[in-house]
Amino acid sequence: MLSVSVGEQTTRYTYNFNGDLTSIIYPTSTTVKYSWNQYGLLSNITGYNQENKFVQGVHFSYDWNGKVTMSRLPQGDSAVLVFNEDARMMDIVGGGFSGVRFDSVKNDDQVVRVIKQGDQVMTFLNDRDFISQCQTG
Repeated sequence: MLSVSVGEQTTRYTYNFNGDLTSIIYPTSTTVKYSWNQYGLLSNITGYNQENKFVQGVHFSYDWNGKVTMSRLPQGDSAVLVFNEDARMMDIVGGGFSGVRFDSVKNDDQVVRVIKQGDQVMTFLNDRDFISQCQTG
């Protein structure tokens, strides 16, 4: 998809040779740019105003143990996301997140996913159907 028009408003999309999204130019002339590292992983998302001046962005860095570090620009704060071998998020630390933990329990053909943040616990069935929310402590 190269563009979408609604009335006289057009949003344009550009891609690199690998088919990765590289920019979105909105009808207001604001732009969001995406860049990718040599492994095909997203490395930066940056936003620019109508005058093409940097507004904000996010930088992603990866290790091979399932850890992704996201740093907000220009704020400079960051969050670390930890994934398991099935590419499921297991933990978020920093960036305004206070100790979010993700656990999955497999029973027969169902997967129950539990998200714990502080004293809040939310439970989902098969990663999408909300089951319950409770408070501990």
